[in-house]
Amino acid sequence: ARVLFDLGADTGLVNIDNVALFLGYAPEPFDDGLLTNGDFELGSASWLVGVDDASAAPVVTDSDGNTHYSVNVTQAGNPYDVNTSQKVAITQGETYTLKFDAWSDGNRSIIAGIGLSGDPWTNVTGTAKRPPAHFHPNHLQAH
Repeated sequence: ARVLFDLGADTGLVNIDNVALFLGYAPEPFDDGLLTNGDFELGSASWLVGVDDASAAPVVTDSDGNTHYSVNVTQAGNPYDVNTSQKVAITQGETYTLKFDAWSDGNRSIIAGIGLSGDPWTNVTGTAKRPPAHFHPNHLQAH
Protein backbone atom coordinates (compact mmCIF):
# COMPACT_ATOMS: atom_id res chain seq x y z
CA ALA A 1 0.00 0.00 0.00
CA ARG A 2 1.04 3.63 -0.20
CA VAL A 3 0.25 7.24 0.61
CA LEU A 4 -0.28 9.07 -2.66
CA PHE A 5 -0.60 12.53 -4.14
CA ASP A 6 -1.94 12.78 -7.71
CA LEU A 7 -1.16 16.19 -9.17
CA GLY A 8 -1.41 15.96 -12.96
CA ALA A 9 -4.93 17.29 -13.57
CA ASP A 10 -3.91 20.98 -13.42
CA THR A 11 -0.85 22.90 -14.57
CA GLY A 12 1.49 24.92 -12.39
CA LEU A 13 3.95 24.60 -9.56
CA VAL A 14 2.93 22.31 -6.67
CA ASN A 15 4.75 22.00 -3.35
CA ILE A 16 4.08 19.50 -0.55
CA ASP A 17 5.66 19.32 2.90
CA ASN A 18 5.09 17.99 6.43
CA VAL A 19 3.30 14.82 5.34
CA ALA A 20 2.13 12.55 8.15
CA LEU A 21 -0.09 9.47 8.30
CA PHE A 22 -1.56 8.25 11.55
CA LEU A 23 -3.60 5.26 12.55
CA GLY A 24 -6.68 6.93 14.03
CA TYR A 25 -6.52 10.67 14.58
CA ALA A 26 -3.43 12.87 14.42
CA PRO A 27 -1.59 14.23 17.43
CA GLU A 28 0.07 17.63 17.60
CA PRO A 29 2.80 18.80 17.06
CA PHE A 30 4.09 17.44 13.73
CA ASP A 31 5.58 14.00 13.58
CA ASP A 32 5.76 11.62 10.60
CA GLY A 33 3.48 9.05 12.18
CA LEU A 34 3.64 5.90 10.06
CA LEU A 35 5.74 7.57 7.35
CA THR A 36 9.45 8.23 7.02
CA ASN A 37 10.84 11.65 6.09
CA GLY A 38 7.46 13.39 5.92
CA ASP A 39 9.19 16.76 6.22
CA PHE A 40 11.54 15.97 3.27
CA GLU A 41 14.54 17.13 5.32
CA LEU A 42 16.32 13.94 4.20
CA GLY A 43 15.70 14.87 0.56
CA SER A 44 13.72 12.36 -1.47
CA ALA A 45 14.47 9.42 0.88
CA SER A 46 11.38 7.13 0.94
CA TRP A 47 9.46 9.29 -1.58
CA LEU A 48 8.90 7.97 -5.11
CA VAL A 49 7.52 9.07 -8.44
CA GLY A 50 4.52 6.75 -8.73
CA VAL A 51 5.52 3.39 -7.24
CA ASP A 52 8.91 2.90 -8.94
CA ASP A 53 11.46 2.27 -6.17
CA ALA A 54 14.23 3.54 -8.48
CA SER A 55 12.51 6.88 -9.19
CA ALA A 56 13.13 9.50 -6.48
CA ALA A 57 10.60 12.29 -5.99
CA PRO A 58 11.73 15.83 -6.94
CA VAL A 59 12.74 17.73 -3.81
CA VAL A 60 14.07 21.29 -3.46
CA THR A 61 15.49 23.43 -0.67
CA ASP A 62 14.12 26.97 -0.69
CA SER A 63 15.93 30.18 0.30
CA ASP A 64 14.73 29.76 3.91
CA GLY A 65 16.42 26.35 4.11
CA ASN A 66 13.15 24.39 4.04
CA THR A 67 13.29 21.18 2.00
CA HIS A 68 10.04 20.04 0.36
CA TYR A 69 8.57 18.17 -2.61
CA SER A 70 8.17 20.41 -5.64
CA VAL A 71 7.03 19.76 -9.20
CA ASN A 72 5.98 22.03 -12.07
CA VAL A 73 3.13 20.42 -14.01
CA THR A 74 3.51 21.77 -17.53
CA GLN A 75 0.64 19.89 -19.19
CA ALA A 76 -2.65 18.88 -17.57
CA GLY A 77 -3.75 15.30 -18.06
CA ASN A 78 -4.70 12.37 -15.89
CA PRO A 79 -4.28 13.24 -12.20
CA TYR A 80 -2.01 10.20 -11.72
CA ASP A 81 0.33 11.24 -14.57
CA VAL A 82 2.18 13.44 -12.05
CA ASN A 83 2.37 11.61 -8.76
CA THR A 84 4.45 11.13 -5.65
CA SER A 85 3.98 8.41 -3.09
CA GLN A 86 5.51 6.56 -0.17
CA LYS A 87 4.96 2.87 0.42
CA VAL A 88 3.49 2.07 3.84
CA ALA A 89 1.65 -0.83 5.46
CA ILE A 90 -2.11 -0.23 5.68
CA THR A 91 -4.62 -2.36 7.60
CA GLN A 92 -8.02 -2.76 6.00
CA GLY A 93 -10.91 -1.50 8.13
CA GLU A 94 -8.83 0.92 10.23
CA THR A 95 -9.20 4.72 10.14
CA TYR A 96 -6.18 6.75 9.05
CA THR A 97 -5.54 10.48 9.16
CA LEU A 98 -3.38 12.08 6.47
CA LYS A 99 -2.00 15.55 7.19
CA PHE A 100 0.18 17.68 4.93
CA ASP A 101 0.98 21.22 3.87
CA ALA A 102 0.56 22.11 0.19
CA TRP A 103 0.88 25.29 -1.81
CA SER A 104 0.91 26.28 -5.45
CA ASP A 105 1.39 29.22 -7.76
CA GLY A 106 -2.27 28.93 -8.79
CA ASN A 107 -5.69 27.78 -7.64
CA ARG A 108 -5.79 23.97 -7.91
CA SER A 109 -6.84 20.73 -6.28
CA ILE A 110 -4.69 17.81 -5.15
CA ILE A 111 -5.93 14.24 -4.96
CA ALA A 112 -4.48 12.74 -1.80
CA GLY A 113 -5.07 9.42 -0.11
CA ILE A 114 -3.98 5.88 0.53
CA GLY A 115 -4.09 3.00 -1.89
CA LEU A 116 -2.52 -0.10 -3.35
CA SER A 117 0.91 0.18 -4.93
CA GLY A 118 0.08 -2.45 -7.57
CA ASP A 119 -2.73 -3.93 -9.63
CA PRO A 120 -5.72 -3.35 -9.20
CA TRP A 121 -4.55 0.12 -7.98
CA THR A 122 -7.52 0.56 -5.63
CA ASN A 123 -7.33 3.89 -3.79
CA VAL A 124 -9.23 5.66 -1.03
CA THR A 125 -8.78 9.33 -1.91
CA GLY A 126 -10.23 12.76 -1.54
CA THR A 127 -9.69 16.04 -3.29
CA ALA A 128 -7.72 17.99 -0.74
CA LYS A 129 -8.87 21.52 -0.12
CA ARG A 130 -7.92 21.70 3.56
CA PRO A 131 -6.13 18.82 5.32
CA PRO A 132 -6.29 16.75 7.46
CA ALA A 133 -8.30 14.07 5.70
CA HIS A 134 -9.56 10.85 7.25
CA PHE A 135 -9.57 7.65 5.21
CA HIS A 136 -11.20 4.28 5.87
CA PRO A 137 -9.62 1.58 3.62
CA ASN A 138 -12.46 -0.95 3.64
CA HIS A 139 -12.01 -2.02 0.03
CA LEU A 140 -8.23 -2.13 -0.54
CA GLN A 141 -7.56 -5.69 -1.61
CA ALA A 142 -5.03 -6.93 -4.11
CA HIS A 143 -6.31 -9.73 -6.35
